[in-house]
Amino acid sequence: RCHTGAETREHLFRDCPVAKEIWEKLNIFWPSSVANYDFLEVLITMFGSHSISKCRMITCALWAIWANRNRFLHEGESRSGSQVADFVLNYLKELDDLNHFVPKRRLHLVRWEAPVGSRVKINFDAAFNRN
Repeated sequence: RCHTGAETREHLFRDCPVAKEIWEKLNIFWPSSVANYDFLEVLITMFGSHSISKCRMITCALWAIWANRNRFLHEGESRSGSQVADFVLNYLKELDDLNHFVPKRRLHLVRWEAPVGSRVKINFDAAFNRN
């Protein structure tokens, strides 16, 4: 495995066999023309040459690779590249599916006004009544 504290970003995120398996399964290929460039320059090239949805996938994969590395270092547990790639795909699908269930933003056309007279109105969140 390629999970040591001394690894470079390039190795962890691009060259490690686990990372290579992730990128291949996600159908994302690092440009070979920037192999010797600074990692930040490589990312700029990657984000500049892909669609928003692919950039979102790249970002999620980078996060998942880092989490997988930390899980190995701190808990001795690691997922295969295929498992990490499946996690990325499922996570992004779950986020996309949430858009169907989250209510659309409502615009309040009437601004709240204080009651007239000696009445007091108190609004509580639904969580207030939770035991």
